[in-house]
Amino acid sequence: MFIVPNVASNNIINRPRQEKQEELLRKFQYTAALNRVMRKFANNDPEKVVNFMQELIRRNGLQSALAGRNVTDLKRIIKFIITHLDIRHVTKVRILFKELNQRVDDEIDNLQKMSEISGQLQFLINSQIK
Repeated sequence: MFIVPNVASNNIINRPRQEKQEELLRKFQYTAALNRVMRKFANNDPEKVVNFMQELIRRNGLQSALAGRNVTDLKRIIKFIITHLDIRHVTKVRILFKELNQRVDDEIDNLQKMSEISGQLQFLINSQIK
């Protein structure tokens, strides 16, 4: 806590210090806020991460917090959800998450293959020009 002097009455008002992710939420920086919460609490206090995700859902901000992420970040979030959310009673959701995880892995493989093919094509094109 930090102390804020009240100039009008010379009383001291104690206010709890606001966490950085709370400040980011107020500024609608949902991606940065989720990143901070995942880094800070994913391993030692997963309940805070789940509560934070619920708050993002309440604010209709979870979609924008997840949008534009790279594959590594998405996989980390999906693994966190599978590990820490109690979805045993909702096996369909678990199956969908596993399928999504598999599709992300397949997409990574496809992109790597396309990159290799692109390099080979570029080599062939360059060798034909000379």
